[in-house]
Amino acid sequence: MPLTLILFGTSFGSKGNPLNLVGAIVFYFFMLMMQFIEQYLFINVSKRGYVKWQPLYMFELIILIFLVLLYYITNIIFTILAFLYVVSTHLMYAPFKLKGTIYYIILQVFLKGLVVTILASFIQVNLITMNLFVAILPLVSGLLVYYAESEKLDIVKYGMVALPKNLLRYLSIAGLIGMAAFPFAIGRVALTNILFDVLLVGIVGLFIQFMFKNKHYLNTGKSKNYLSSLYTLYVLLLSLF
Repeated sequence: MPLTLILFGTSFGSKGNPLNLVGAIVFYFFMLMMQFIEQYLFINVSKRGYVKWQPLYMFELIILIFLVLLYYITNIIFTILAFLYVVSTHLMYAPFKLKGTIYYIILQVFLKGLVVTILASFIQVNLITMNLFVAILPLVSGLLVYYAESEKLDIVKYGMVALPKNLLRYLSIAGLIGMAAFPFAIGRVALTNILFDVLLVGIVGLFIQFMFKNKHYLNTGKSKNYLSSLYTLYVLLLSLF
């Protein structure tokens, strides 16, 4: 899913500017490696309750190499932000073990929705604008739904300490409202754009349908892929209009 956000950030940053293709490709593979590392950390914490670090040493070295490459391709500000992303992703799982808490959801939304998208745009223009922060608001709303619903699935599968169901439900509802309202509120698209309206209602409707499904009867992996696909469609919809 972060890869979808890279596409959005790259598209946003390259509007009216030459595409920094080399930077975008290196950042893509950097995030691909980070996604693998995070998945490894998630599975370790969820199943074992601790992280077995030895298998990650080679991948951590590759991440450092990518950071050096990104420094030469971009600048020190970008590299510091990317390094903070790496550190924060690790700290979520060890030593703090935030999985299963509200802080985990907040941090994931912040890292994926803001940091990744900003970095993808920044690598194109070497500039962070207020317009970008505004454009990110619908994306952040969608991530709030995704992580709240994913948390429900993980509670069922791994038996983690459960966040209050009402809290997760309220987070999903808040995210859905943001997904539906922000594209119009920030002036990204006109309310009279019928095609956008129909597609938006369809995507939000599918999220709502999933929200009310009984998570005990769902396959966790397939359900997360389904949520990720819906979110990708939402991001592509925003990118096209």
